Amino acid sequence: MSSNNTLNRIAASVCALMLLALSSACTKKSSLAEHGGVAVEIVPSPAGTDIIRADAYEEEGGLLITGKVRAEGVKVRGHVDVAIFKQDGTVQDFLSIAHAKYQPSRYQAPFSAQVSLVPSPGSVIRLAYHPCNDRGSGNVFDCGHNAVLSASKTSR
Repeated sequence: MSSNNTLNRIAASVCALMLLALSSACTKKSSLAEHGGVAVEIVPSPAGTDIIRADAYEEEGGLLITGKVRAEGVKVRGHVDVAIFKQDGTVQDFLSIAHAKYQPSRYQAPFSAQVSLVPSPGSVIRLAYHPCNDRGSGNVFDCGHNAVLSASKTSR
């Protein structure tokens, strides 16, 4: 009898842990663009590959940037450049994000990266697709010539 009770307790504990894990995974993140006063802007790309979706979330004391790129016909090699501007227009941070391989049926590829800062309300997160053959090491890197910063300089 005691072995059955022990097995029942173990099974109940495992079920409770699974439910806890599932409930935390189903928790919807709050978009900083919708609820945090932070703008997320996509800079149009002339390359035939565009960012079709982008958002930013506060997560674990940092920033999670997610989105998806889509190639129009030909898959252009490149990455996503990001620049975070403070409310006064100064650059707070910038980075490049590698995207996953394109999904063959829709020519789409997701991207995501965590940054160790949380932008204050009024900040702007700008993203641009940067066509190039150079790919940094890892998911987040500095490509050396951020397309968002280049577009910001020419638009002034």
